Amino acid sequence: MEDKTVFHEEFIRCLKYAMIIYTREPAVENVIDFVTKFAASFEPPVNENAEEEEEEDENEFLNFLFNFLLESHGANSHAVRFRVCQLVNKLLGSLSENAQIDDDLCDRIHEAMLIRVTDKYPNVRIQAALAMARLQDPSNLDCPTIK
Repeated sequence: MEDKTVFHEEFIRCLKYAMIIYTREPAVENVIDFVTKFAASFEPPVNENAEEEEEEDENEFLNFLFNFLLESHGANSHAVRFRVCQLVNKLLGSLSENAQIDDDLCDRIHEAMLIRVTDKYPNVRIQAALAMARLQDPSNLDCPTIK
């Protein structure tokens, strides 16, 4: 467990360097794409017979990353807010169609993106809106994203 914690902290420390760059530099975009693909690789295959405890263990890194991003979405820097929304958008987009994330986490992502769609910077608003599109459920008339 301690090794995972050390890895998580080091991973976030390295990610922070990319998150402070607002311009769409190819190197930064490559880091964002790598983070997305790496985190999505931990998504467990959908198996209805799998135990819930097993799923939580496999989703630990993805949950850790989402929690870090949600803690960072209110940063003063528009670059960080942009990268947070971009990462949330790409992470949600990289998950499979039938991916399952915790309801509480989904609600927290939705609340954070609702705040970001009113950001004063258009690129932040765009990424937040794209992330929210992945959260919507068109078959549910009471879906908060559609409202």
